[in-house]
Amino acid sequence: MERLRTRVLSDAAVSALLPSALDLPAEEGVRLIALHWLRELERLRADWAQRLVANESPRAADDAGVERALDDALTRVDCLYSTLRENRVLLGSNRRVRRALRRLGRDLDHHRRPFALRSRLASHATGAGTPGVRGAMVALDGRASATATLGDLAGLLAHRLDDALAGLDDSLSRYTEHRTVGQAPLRRSLAAHLASRIGESAAAMDAAIADARWKRVRRNAGAQRAMLAPFARGQRDIGAWLHRAIATASALRTHHDIIRASRLVTDTSEARAALDAEALGVLDAWRAGWRPGAISAARDAIAALDATAAVNALPMEIERKFLLRAAPPEIASVSPLAIEQGWLPGVVLRERLRRSTDADGNVTLTRTVKAGALSARVELEEETTTELFDALWPHTRQARIRKLRHRVREGEFTWEIDVFADRDLVLAEVELTNNSDMPPIPEWLAVYVLRDVTEDPAYANSVMATPDPALDASPDASFTA
Repeated sequence: MERLRTRVLSDAAVSALLPSALDLPAEEGVRLIALHWLRELERLRADWAQRLVANESPRAADDAGVERALDDALTRVDCLYSTLRENRVLLGSNRRVRRALRRLGRDLDHHRRPFALRSRLASHATGAGTPGVRGAMVALDGRASATATLGDLAGLLAHRLDDALAGLDDSLSRYTEHRTVGQAPLRRSLAAHLASRIGESAAAMDAAIADARWKRVRRNAGAQRAMLAPFARGQRDIGAWLHRAIATASALRTHHDIIRASRLVTDTSEARAALDAEALGVLDAWRAGWRPGAISAARDAIAALDATAAVNALPMEIERKFLLRAAPPEIASVSPLAIEQGWLPGVVLRERLRRSTDADGNVTLTRTVKAGALSARVELEEETTTELFDALWPHTRQARIRKLRHRVREGEFTWEIDVFADRDLVLAEVELTNNSDMPPIPEWLAVYVLRDVTEDPAYANSVMATPDPALDASPDASFTA
């Protein structure tokens, strides 16, 4: 009997939220995916119960019907297990639940196997290998008729689900967000999270195929199916990659089933050799079709997810910062940008005003708000008018800095050398596209680097800002490049 419990989210609520999950924070989106597969499993159990009530003789269920029911159950169990395993950092360990799901998957596969192996042997039941093949089929028939009735499977599913999933629905529907006082939370969207996971999985699958590590390939393919199936409908690029993942898992399972069937043949007949050749043919056909389009399909799916993430993402500033012992002489040939910055009073929210003047006298006025960790922060910035800037600037008198910025391009990155005008300090910064970027420090700069101060709040501009001794209400017009 299903345990009575009050759900935080109804089935209708999960179904309504799932289509928009790509726009949600990853911590929330992966919970919706897991809840989707959990509810799919529970719906399957309810469907089996209804079929048993309608069927006066459950043991009269045809083999094909039982095999389809087993495939459906295994797919849902695997998808829930993969979702929990692949996202254990976001969802928590859930080891007890994963172990129970793994046991349930093994039990269901144990009942599925006689049907699958028998179908593989059936096409080889004539010819030189007939005696050995027939003996194996008789043994499989006995196993299937003895254990794999729909009634037995429904009981197994109900027992194992109650054991595996007690409390899971509630733990997936609620989570605690850890916050740092005074900092806005940085939230990565589910779309960005899935894009990253596809890239990692596609690379891992390609490497595992080259090394013939089929178990790892199949595990990665299963994880892709679990994470992307809820979003593939109507999204061509995601669907194309999902099709590759499903085809991979199917081909490898078929190959494994044929090998198992071959090992059941009791003599060294032509039938056994034919089965081995069939298994190799399945593997070769799949492998031949994998490489030509798989990586490009993964890239297209990543691009589609990145586009979704970009629409909803907040602009980020990701940088590394270094303390220098002096200004490198190489920057002397680069015309600097004269920068004056001031911060409006605030505790949690501090707005920065910046006046930038280039060597030609062109002036840019901006307003900026940043939030988050020093190495990767949300950055909201816009240009402003002279009238508004002049009205706000006097209010920054208690927190200002002045510096000359020299920009030096090195490959794909631009290094910014800040020489401060109001203190003896030189810093170097490089802006990155993501946290994994680790550009080498150029030789002309490396000899002047004392240490990395990216995470040192003492070198944050807003912390270093000091009261301006000038009493004028406008920026220092004499401070130019």
